[in-house]
Amino acid sequence: MKSCWPLLTDDQIRAVLAAGGYRSAATSVRGIRSFPAGCAVALQFGDKVTVDQSGRPTQTIQCSLRINGEDDHTDNVTRWRIEKWCPRSAGSDAFNLAIEADLVLGSNISLVDIAAHGGDAYRHLRMLIADARDTLIELAVDRQQLEVTGPAVRIEARQLRDLIAGRSGFVAPHRAHVSSQYLRVTLVACDWLADEVLPDLARAVRAVIVQANLPRPSDLQGEAASRRRFDDIRVVDNVSLMPVHEPVQ
Repeated sequence: MKSCWPLLTDDQIRAVLAAGGYRSAATSVRGIRSFPAGCAVALQFGDKVTVDQSGRPTQTIQCSLRINGEDDHTDNVTRWRIEKWCPRSAGSDAFNLAIEADLVLGSNISLVDIAAHGGDAYRHLRMLIADARDTLIELAVDRQQLEVTGPAVRIEARQLRDLIAGRSGFVAPHRAHVSSQYLRVTLVACDWLADEVLPDLARAVRAVIVQANLPRPSDLQGEAASRRRFDDIRVVDNVSLMPVHEPVQ
C-alpha cells in the first residue's frame, strides 16, 4: 500500500540543504489547510543587483517553491527560508551570486513519488534555464552603458505527478539595450543554476532516496508524455505565468 511508503521529513530536507551548503530556518504551521497538490517553482533574477562598497556586484536569485503530495489539503505546513552565497572569480571582474528561497512544504509527501517523477522535473528545469540563457544571448548590448540591472529573467514550472508545464522569459523588458556587465552576470547565474545548484541538490536528494531503500519504480508509462516539446517562449508580459494560488489559506 502506498500509505506504507516512507514520507519526506523535515530532517531529510535539512540534510539535503546542508549537503548543498545552504543556510535554512523552518517554521511549522499546524491545522488542516487548503494547499494545491503537486509542486511549483519560480526563479527570478537580473532585476536585483546590488553593489557593495568595493564595487563588487551581487546578483540575487529569488526563488519560490511549493511542494505537496497528491491531496489538496494538509494538516501540517512547514515554511523554510533558505539562503546561499557564492563568490565568483577574483580581481576587477569579481562578483557574487546569492540565492534567497522560500519553500512551503506540505505533509504526506511520498519519497517514492519524488523518486519516480523527480528526474522529469529536473530535466525540465534544465531545459527552461537553457531557454533563458539563449534568450539573454539575443539581447542587444550597449558597451557604453554601465548600469548592472536589467529586465527580470523569470523561470516558472509546476508539476502534478508526471504532468509538467513551465515557461521562461523576460518580465517587462522595456530596455532596448543592456550593459555588458548585466549580460555577463545573468549568463553566469544561468550556468550556476544549471551546472552547480541543480546537480548538487539532485545528488543530495538521491542520497536521501537511497537511504530510504525504496523499490525501483516500475511504471514509467507517463514519462514520454512528460517530455513533450514546449513552445519556446522568448518574451512574456509582467504577469504571473502560473495559476494564482495562495500557498496556505
